[in-house]
Amino acid sequence: MNQEELERLVNKSDRQLFINDLNTGFGLSQVEAEALYDRITLFNRDYYNSSRGPGQITKTVVALGEPAGKPIKYCRMVSVNLTILHDEDIEIRQKYGIAAERRNKELRLCDEAIDQGGVSDPGGSCNPSRYKPEHDKEGRRLRNFIVSFIDKIKS
Repeated sequence: MNQEELERLVNKSDRQLFINDLNTGFGLSQVEAEALYDRITLFNRDYYNSSRGPGQITKTVVALGEPAGKPIKYCRMVSVNLTILHDEDIEIRQKYGIAAERRNKELRLCDEAIDQGGVSDPGGSCNPSRYKPEHDKEGRRLRNFIVSFIDKIKS
């Protein structure tokens, strides 16, 4: 491959096409366009680096370690993948009802966020000890399920 062919391939790259768009569309110099492209690439890598699986969403949440009461606008944020639709949800709904499915999903989302370095709910509903089964209409039926699920998460 000669030098001319190599330059043509470089000019056809996604990076170069984006930089050319910044040059012509926004009037940025080559240096400014390259710097902006590099910054956007870093941002995307930091916040959207992991791919989502089926039934997942990406959500920006408060990072673990941020103190309680700190305004969210001053908190460090991280991007996490959360599983909204999981195979076990249907099983739990059929066996224990909608309230159990909702509680299970809430605990799972919190657990997933924590595993990825974030907190999915700064308000504290991720704390399973706040949940009182007797507050639900189906509380008596759910008690054993919830207690065993909480024990599973703690271990």
